[in-house]
Amino acid sequence: MAGFLGSLGKKWQQIENIDKTIAAYFLSGAQGSAMQVVADLQKQGPSWTGKFSNSWQIETKTPGLEWRGTMEEGEPVSPFDDGSGGPKVTMRDARDVLEKGKIAFRISNVSPRNNNGQEYAEFATDRKEGVFGGQWAGSEPKTQHGQNKWQSRKTKRNIPDMRGNIGSGTEEGFSSRTAREDWFDRYINEEMTDTIKKTVNLRLKGKL
Repeated sequence: MAGFLGSLGKKWQQIENIDKTIAAYFLSGAQGSAMQVVADLQKQGPSWTGKFSNSWQIETKTPGLEWRGTMEEGEPVSPFDDGSGGPKVTMRDARDVLEKGKIAFRISNVSPRNNNGQEYAEFATDRKEGVFGGQWAGSEPKTQHGQNKWQSRKTKRNIPDMRGNIGSGTEEGFSSRTAREDWFDRYINEEMTDTIKKTVNLRLKGKL
């Protein structure tokens, strides 16, 4: 009987640890999804100097465990590429998400303001109209990633206009972009959910 009770005690301990296992699986899937979403945003978003691409960050509930981009010019450096392993979350944070519905990760872009003191992320994600030219960033993309996606028209944009709406004006000249119009909304509305599902599935299978 004593042996049976001892064995049962171990089994009960295993059962009590199920919540930790669930939290760990959730944490792995959520972390991988956040990292993949940032990598996708870097891939699909504009890349001129590279600062916008490298200014994505993944915030966490516990300070000091977040992931931050380089915030430097150059080719995109994703959470998979910099050797950091991405953002970290404590087991307590994971339980708060599962039990209290709190947010584990929050993705944002902290790219610097432009020469007029305006937040460039608003223009880069096509949230706000602006005046675009090569005066402050150069007449062509500085990154190879941007060069590979560079599109141009032989007419200027309207003033003001959205970043992606090249060739919208009637005046002869030059307008260009390194990401399609409304790329951000299209990704969020059409692709992000599938990306998260695929990433979670791969993480659970141990393939990512």
